[in-house]
Amino acid sequence: MVETLIKMFEQAHTALREQSCENHHADHSEFSNAGWLDVGLSALVLELLFRYVALDLHKAEVYRAERREALSRAYERDMSFYDADVKNFVVPAVRIHGELFVREVWDVLRDRLPKRRILRDTVRAVRESGLPDDIWLYLEPQIDRYAPLFGLKLTGLVGGAKKFGMKKIIQRVAHAPAQDDGDE
Repeated sequence: MVETLIKMFEQAHTALREQSCENHHADHSEFSNAGWLDVGLSALVLELLFRYVALDLHKAEVYRAERREALSRAYERDMSFYDADVKNFVVPAVRIHGELFVREVWDVLRDRLPKRRILRDTVRAVRESGLPDDIWLYLEPQIDRYAPLFGLKLTGLVGGAKKFGMKKIIQRVAHAPAQDDGDE
């Protein structure tokens, strides 16, 4: 099942790249900032899946190189749409297979994911590309979008307090020293 899910992520990423190339006459220099961001964040997801789930370090490095290029190019000219583009980002596999795919992936992978390491690696990847490295900027739109799938109500006073607590925990874990690799 894990291999099938990873293959679905890869196929969706390839379709995203091909679609971006078709939309821009196969000239990568013509990608929009949002296009580069989508490709870069999608490559980051694959990099982390291959590093920590599939344990294929060669493929992880291939996606790492793609992620580095795409994220470094995402906003080299203009950061004015960055917040909106991050909020609108949807992992390509979720675009293709629907929102319930998130729940299916979580059910299959949750015990295999080193959550703390993934958070720290994500912050490093984004920081390395020169983009804002506040992990909450990237996670909050995803949490808001998918919380109902997990029965989480994050609106109102109580929901706002839960979300604030989540933000503080995630930021603390993301910026913790590397030797603290215990996962929950």
